[in-house]
Amino acid sequence: MSAYENVITLAQEWQPEVLPTEAKYRDSLIAFLRQRMKPDIKIESEYRHCGTTTDIYVQQFGFLGPSDVFVELKRNLTQKSQLDRLIGQLECLLPRKNYIIVVLCGETNPALVARLKAQYGISEGVLWTMITVLLKPAKKPTAKRLAALSLLAALSTPHAQAQSRNAPPSWPKDRGVYISTSSESIPAFPRTLSGYRSENDKDFWNKPFHSRGTVRIFQGNEWQGLPKFPNTMNGCSSGVFMIRWRSANQNVLVQSSARYSKDIPGTMKAGNYGYMSGTNCEQPMFKFESTRDRDKSTLVDVYYELKFWQAAP
Repeated sequence: MSAYENVITLAQEWQPEVLPTEAKYRDSLIAFLRQRMKPDIKIESEYRHCGTTTDIYVQQFGFLGPSDVFVELKRNLTQKSQLDRLIGQLECLLPRKNYIIVVLCGETNPALVARLKAQYGISEGVLWTMITVLLKPAKKPTAKRLAALSLLAALSTPHAQAQSRNAPPSWPKDRGVYISTSSESIPAFPRTLSGYRSENDKDFWNKPFHSRGTVRIFQGNEWQGLPKFPNTMNGCSSGVFMIRWRSANQNVLVQSSARYSKDIPGTMKAGNYGYMSGTNCEQPMFKFESTRDRDKSTLVDVYYELKFWQAAP
């Protein structure tokens, strides 16, 4: 489990009393995190980063290396000037490169919350962003209201909801590009797909194709596809592909896209873990996005697993 997953899970459980200052809320959340997280996990307050200060910084080390998350905590977000300052602070934290959790405590203006989410493209139709908004109202909620408020987390994706229920996520019905927070949160391939059939290590045309592999992408290069991927230029209802993938280095963000070719634009999303699906006229492609935590890598391997579906009665 990454630092982001740990902190967002605990922040959702955290139920502070009504407190008089923002610093009191910050200290309460830090105490809760330190009580619930392992002692070797780094938790700092007033952490300096890129010329600004964030309320809470959490870093932990795992099998694939370090992961971290920044927490910005705001009390009584009721004025536009407060929102402008908050957005300025978030921009200094480089939200395209770093995971950030915004915790809004006390009274909040719903219109300002909506504008904050719109600023970073957070909506029910967007699967993933680097910023999460979590609401902590001034009054201690009842059990029923708490359940409803948990749905207001800005990153309330099917995956986050499934993880909070300790249930495995399911593959989405809509084709497209998706980002996850860990290998465990990438959904398993479905066993069936209406109107299609599938055979292991066979492509759209029932020809042999390895379902697992690795592709290496380099900084500054164009979009990289899988070698000899069997996509076509027409007959786009003949098949569907699904792919699950992860970056070998958590400090390297990878752009993923399902597109016709490297020269034709398509939907793209960046992360360390992800999955996507498309027709037989499209192909999965990857691109080196950026690094974080001063990582100087110029290349990264992407491990993937494929599933092809062939049109059937």
